[in-house]
Amino acid sequence: MRIHHLILAALVLATTASASADPRLRRVVILDFSGPRTLADAARSTVVTVLDSSYDVVATKRWLAAKMANDGRGPMQWSMAAKSAGVDAVLEGWVDPDGMRTHSMTVAVRDATTGRQLDTVSVRISDTGQVSDEAQKKLTKGLDELLTWVGDDNSSPPSGADWIPPSKLGTKGAHVDSSKPSSEDGDDDDDDDDDDGCDDDRRDRHHHRRDHHRRHHRDDDCDDRAGRDSRHGSHRDEDDRDERRDDPRDDRHDDDKHEASNDDKKDSTDKATTTVATADQTTASLPPETANVIDIFGPDAVETKIMTGKKDPLLEKPSPRFELSLGAFVANRSMNFAQDPPDYPATPPSYPGQNLAGVAISAAVYPWPEHKTGVDLSGLGGTFQLQKSIGATISANDTVNDTYGDYTLDFTSWEAAVHYRHQMGIMTLDAQVNYGRSSYQLESDFPSTVQIPDVQYEYLGAGGDLELAVTDRVRIGAGGRYMYIISAGDVSDEEWYGSGTASGLELNLNFKIPVTDIIYIRGAIEYRRVSMDFDGDGNLSTPDTGDDSLGVSNITDSWILGTVQVGASF
Repeated sequence: MRIHHLILAALVLATTASASADPRLRRVVILDFSGPRTLADAARSTVVTVLDSSYDVVATKRWLAAKMANDGRGPMQWSMAAKSAGVDAVLEGWVDPDGMRTHSMTVAVRDATTGRQLDTVSVRISDTGQVSDEAQKKLTKGLDELLTWVGDDNSSPPSGADWIPPSKLGTKGAHVDSSKPSSEDGDDDDDDDDDDGCDDDRRDRHHHRRDHHRRHHRDDDCDDRAGRDSRHGSHRDEDDRDERRDDPRDDRHDDDKHEASNDDKKDSTDKATTTVATADQTTASLPPETANVIDIFGPDAVETKIMTGKKDPLLEKPSPRFELSLGAFVANRSMNFAQDPPDYPATPPSYPGQNLAGVAISAAVYPWPEHKTGVDLSGLGGTFQLQKSIGATISANDTVNDTYGDYTLDFTSWEAAVHYRHQMGIMTLDAQVNYGRSSYQLESDFPSTVQIPDVQYEYLGAGGDLELAVTDRVRIGAGGRYMYIISAGDVSDEEWYGSGTASGLELNLNFKIPVTDIIYIRGAIEYRRVSMDFDGDGNLSTPDTGDDSLGVSNITDSWILGTVQVGASF
């Protein structure tokens, strides 16, 4: 009999060791990664490839269905879902820009029984999603270390195909009724041996529980006996034994319920001890009140994300394709008149800087964004801008008639442009070509003796902007472009300053601040300068042609314009 029990115990231990050593019993689920969709899918495929040969990769749908099927929130929901889906660890990841042509792939590992994030592993990937051999080795090593921790500390019994319940190995070895007298039928030695085996297992189990190793059903059977022995032990009296003999099934049922309750308490205590001992990196560096929020609501709750300021990589919205904004502008415009020769006796016109304001409208369409998800416009698109003055005036002094007054000035500017926006890490390059018109038209009663002309600049332009991502959604940018002036309006008439050449330059600084997921505030400061060189064939530009001539050889028209707009992207 002793040999029989020893052989049985050896088989159970061998089966347990085989199940614990089998890496396939560490089941992991790999959620969809977030970030630029092409890179996110490539990053997830890399992780699947790394883990597939050594771990059981559980289908994502199975895990999500298990979480939805279990009520509650926080660690309780995770624990129930982990048991029903047979999952030990949950992996999630995201891809962030990390340079001109590289991105950072981060993989977070969570204990499926508690939802706590153990740690993260980050490696660099190229802009095509490729992972170098060195980065793959680093990723493999980091994930193995974290998943080994999960495998050692997870107290849930394994459910792999190689695990065999002890009850299938024989009823005598599977369970021994502690109510049976030890001296019955002269089997004292055998029972003592079996008890010794369970004592050894209890000591072994106690040691492993402190280290948070997995236990199997054979330990649970020994726990049944150990629990009953510890409760009754030397205090067990004859009435108790008689009561169990009268209805052994009820006694067995009650003991099982007590043991299940004790095991649950032990598991809860072990998990709490694990939390304190490991000093979870998610809460270790946080204030106590923030750590308490995580403990109460769980790592995935909205309250937790608000307290910790953590970005949820799974909440990615589709890249916007349209923007529409409306706002106001203020501007200051001036004209400078140069003469040739510089000491020409006639006095040139005077147009110092004067202010005007109005409304500004902008629209953008980018039907083919570079990435499926994101917050920025990208790819090939078009824009349209309109600026219209309201109540603008110009002050002028008529020296001939000795009058001074304010006269109405109408400023209208519109522009259509074709863009290509390309994202390069945290920067976005916006290349563009555009066509537009900007006109300053004076009121008809404006005195002609002041000799300030109307202008209407029609131009073709080319240039670009460079935009920098300050945070996830805040953007600042700067840019410039050259304007080829096709026509300048009345200023180039023979009665005014005549023919010539003209060119323009624009410089700008801009910013964009989100208000909600859709609404944003955009602002810009723009400087424009148009320089016109005359050939000297106009009445006011030709020197020595009479009293009307001013000898003007160049006019520089410049203005600074600031806009603030509220817009929506969708």
